[in-house]
Amino acid sequence: MKKLLVPVLLIFGIAVTTLGLITTSASLNDTQTSHVSLSSAVLNFMLNGDNTNSLELDLGEIKPGDSGVVAITVNNVGNLPGNLCIEGGNLSLGLEIKQNELCNTAIGQGESIVYEIKWSLPLSAHNTALNGMDFEFSYEFVFDNGYVVVKQVVIKGRIVDPV
Repeated sequence: MKKLLVPVLLIFGIAVTTLGLITTSASLNDTQTSHVSLSSAVLNFMLNGDNTNSLELDLGEIKPGDSGVVAITVNNVGNLPGNLCIEGGNLSLGLEIKQNELCNTAIGQGESIVYEIKWSLPLSAHNTALNGMDFEFSYEFVFDNGYVVVKQVVIKGRIVDPV
């Protein structure tokens, strides 16, 4: 009887092992799908609705005694907040420029601010060598949040001095 029991147990053991391997194989071949949506972070802004890197504004002809305000709207069109810094430079002779210092001003996603530049050409510029002179001054707008976006605003025109 012992001789008969050993082969039966051996066949039974092989059958159990084979069944276990088939079950394991089936569970390892299961498939599962998942959907992943990715979006990238964007840091960007527009100046007066213009998305280019340089915005030119022409004041046209101005004469001694003229003054005005240039308003520049800065819109955060990215999906990240950022800090805005504005630096002026290249001021023309004869013009007086008054602007607020602006740096580290936070602008959230979809928000905007208006930056005003007040300019004037004093009456003392009358009867000087400025007549017929082209002028130009510029500002650099830097938007920062680990990434940096830089755009430039150039304001230009011509001085006329009717005698």
